[in-house]
Amino acid sequence: MTLEPLQTLTQTAIACLVEEDMYEVTIELFSNTLSTYQKFFNEADLDLLFNLLNSPWSQSKYTQLIQGDFSFDLIQYGQLMIAFGDARVEVLLKSNDTLSRQFFDALEGFLSAEGYAVAEDQIFIPALEFWNTFVEFLIDTLYSEGDDPLASQSSSPGLPTTTPKQHVSQTEWFIAGRAVIIRVIQRCLQKMQFPPSSEFDTWDSVDKAGFNEARMEVVDLLQASYTLTGMELFSMLADTTLQSLATKSWSELEASLFCLGGLVDSIPEDEASDIILEKVISSALFTTLSDPSSGAPPRARQATLSLIGKYDDFFKKHTQYLPQALTFLFQAI
Repeated sequence: MTLEPLQTLTQTAIACLVEEDMYEVTIELFSNTLSTYQKFFNEADLDLLFNLLNSPWSQSKYTQLIQGDFSFDLIQYGQLMIAFGDARVEVLLKSNDTLSRQFFDALEGFLSAEGYAVAEDQIFIPALEFWNTFVEFLIDTLYSEGDDPLASQSSSPGLPTTTPKQHVSQTEWFIAGRAVIIRVIQRCLQKMQFPPSSEFDTWDSVDKAGFNEARMEVVDLLQASYTLTGMELFSMLADTTLQSLATKSWSELEASLFCLGGLVDSIPEDEASDIILEKVISSALFTTLSDPSSGAPPRARQATLSLIGKYDDFFKKHTQYLPQALTFLFQAI
């Protein structure tokens, strides 16, 4: 099939995106084509579309979307942004211009739209899928076939057996990409916090299941990201746990503990990981959550119980913490 006659219409079609009566069908066409056959577009087409997605027209829609307006036309807009980012991830990441950085910032911002994931926020899951793709791209770029570069850092059988390309890992764009991953996870950590029980109980079964599935997808992102971030990620989660405990931010504490537990199969069983985990275990976590007057909700206690179970090998090596852990377990029962 000769596509050239159709390709001559592309730039005219891009202009239709800003026309209200043509918007719905046009934006769906571009999202689908970017997702399934991005080679249809030439560089001039992609540049024109990129400029439109950085225009005041785009900024207006973006602002409405992240402020909690999840109407169909704005969800379509968000999906176009994500499809373009997915199709051009390498070009955008390796470009050091202001517009490329702004575009990545916008995709990152999708993870912090107003509302609870799934039940209210309809753009979080598509955005999360993009960032999973982003992490996969960095991993594929960094590693080639060979031995596992993180063998000394991870006991996870699911990590790729690969060797790092050191010249890639030292490039400016790759370092920037790793920094983005940490920020992305911090945003996800906020989004995966449970609402108050009084609100969560009003959700239907579909929204509840979707929210819990979203949390598991965040764990998948964490596990993949560890391949690139190593102990920096584990340390960040431990610090967030301690900060939320100190401020009695119970929802954040539960989410942080949940994420720490999600990394159990990724981190190595060595002194470095034990030192980080020890900061959490030796804190006031058990005594605070055991205190009925603390106001801690059941979910925070459940997450702590789960953490103890997942890191049982830590307690076998550091028996001095067993009395506190066992006391908390019996009190929780």
